Amino acid sequence: MNGFVAKPVEPDRLAALLARWIPHTSELATAAPEAAGSTAAGLISGADIVPIQHLQPEKGLKYVKNPQTYYPLLAKFVDQHADDAVHIERLLGAGDRAAAEIAAHSLKGLALILGMPQVAEIAGGIELSIRNGGADWTEAVRNLRDALAAAVAAIEALQLPGAADPVAVDVEQIKTALADLAALLEVDDIKAYLLWRDFEPMLAKAIGQECARLLGRQIEQFDLSDALVTLQTVYENHPELKLE
Repeated sequence: MNGFVAKPVEPDRLAALLARWIPHTSELATAAPEAAGSTAAGLISGADIVPIQHLQPEKGLKYVKNPQTYYPLLAKFVDQHADDAVHIERLLGAGDRAAAEIAAHSLKGLALILGMPQVAEIAGGIELSIRNGGADWTEAVRNLRDALAAAVAAIEALQLPGAADPVAVDVEQIKTALADLAALLEVDDIKAYLLWRDFEPMLAKAIGQECARLLGRQIEQFDLSDALVTLQTVYENHPELKLE
């Protein structure tokens, strides 16, 4: 299996694998247009990287070498993980400690990769507390919510290019992307993450935000077998998207 990550996913290994699979060219990246704000350009272009509180691009770029790839990864983090503290809190409230631990572990790894050490530290503390049988996460979850809000605010202050651009839906392209995604999921290939990252906005419009959010979370947590089941459900609900 290419780029296989054993569970539980270790952040250092995850970072190394993502750095390996994310291209150093713009082949899979969304290029940042020159019209982007000067603040954002100054933060992640070249050697003059200015760290800001709650977000440290210079750390993220140690893993994600290409600044043009770093942009969409930050935007996607805001889209899919801004409410992770609420998600973890709900899982804990429902007594699903295993799922809450996985969610905290995944958030820790992503935050480390993207340069959000405060979020990573708090999420890691919650993960460890759950694993060690802790029972009161009220303060920790509140701290995680505050840290995520600060990180999201810092990301949004960059005025990331293309975040609000309308997404065109190409049915044939969606069919091909879903077929390729299914093939990667069937063999537990980590490149499913990269494919999903590139096509998620278009696929979300085709299959619905709620389903896309579930599928995206499973892929980013490397629950690839569950993601394949979800994708099969997508085909059942949207047979017109299956490549013949």
